[in-house]
Order: sequence, then C-alpha cells, then structure tokens
Amino acid sequence: MCSLSGSIFCLPCQNSGSLPLVRAPPDALRFGFYSASEDVRPLHEVQRLQTTHRQSNWELKMATVEQVYGKAAAMRLRTEKSVLEQFTRLPGLPSSHAGLDTLTGADEQIEFTDFLNDPDEHPENSFRVHEAMEVKLSIF
Repeated sequence: MCSLSGSIFCLPCQNSGSLPLVRAPPDALRFGFYSASEDVRPLHEVQRLQTTHRQSNWELKMATVEQVYGKAAAMRLRTEKSVLEQFTRLPGLPSSHAGLDTLTGADEQIEFTDFLNDPDEHPENSFRVHEAMEVKLSIF
C-alpha cells in the first residue's frame, strides 16, 4: 500500500507493486522524507495472507448471505460497506470506522492497538490542524 495514498501528492495505486504518481512535489517539512523503496518492497508472507484472508472471508460471507437471504440482502450489505468505507473526518481527527468494523466483524478481533497504545496518540506527535486543512483545501 502506498504510504502517500489519500494525500494530495499521490493518485491511488492500482496495485501494490506500482510506483505512486506524484501530482505535486513532496512537502518534507510537513510529511517527512519519502522513499520510493518503501512502496516497492514486497509484503511479508503473513501480511499478504492476512489481507487475502480478509477479502476472501468477506466474499464467502456475501455468497452465504446471498444463498440464504437472497441477492437483495447481499447487495444491501455491499452498499453499506461502500458507504461506510467513504466516511472520513477532518484532518487531525482519526476516524474510528466503527460502522465498517461492525459490518465486517473486525470489532470482534483483538489487535495491537486494543491492548497497547496507538503510536499516533503519543504526545510527541503534535498535529497542526490548520496546516492540514490548508493542504486539504489546496490553500497553501
């Protein structure tokens, strides 16, 4: 996954092996230095298995729902998932994606951030909301 995805600097990558398309020069003062080798590096085998397992588990769940409840129920769940994936908050406020986690069943899994602190919540990582909004609105 591209480390610049979702920012104004990069168009979304079509596959994980491609290089990002840069629309503007990287801002090293705001986002730090960027290395293309981070995006090209292959995924660890366990990480690849986990991502493919989540996707195949979702498709299996949709096939089961379609067989048991009909195509309309599966279509509704897919629509809800696509709507919940698009929900974002303003820069600086982390989005919990509680609805998406509930829909996909990710809220029932114990992850690293559940029992240890989230690395983004450290006081050393100060976030400047005004600068982030300037970048988002292309005012800089």
